[in-house]
Amino acid sequence: MNLFQMILAAVGGLSTIGAAGAVIYKIIRPAMQIVRRVNVLEINSRKDYERLQALEQCHAEACKVLFVLFENAATTDHTGKVDTAKEEFQKFLIER
Repeated sequence: MNLFQMILAAVGGLSTIGAAGAVIYKIIRPAMQIVRRVNVLEINSRKDYERLQALEQCHAEACKVLFVLFENAATTDHTGKVDTAKEEFQKFLIER
């Protein structure tokens, strides 16, 4: 009878430990999923910021070229500003 009680005690202890492990796992798992999701969102946010910076720079260059074209059309002055702006814009596009 003593051996039977020891076996029952061991099995009861194992089931208690298993139940406690399951509870801990169910508590920790959602936290780990949230951490993983936040990391992915941070990476995507960083990439989006870099893309926005590149778009902002491209927009600024295009506006500068457009301003030179408007100025040239308004003044019909052929001093080479259009050629200079064209070369700068071409260099900008090649470097991208």
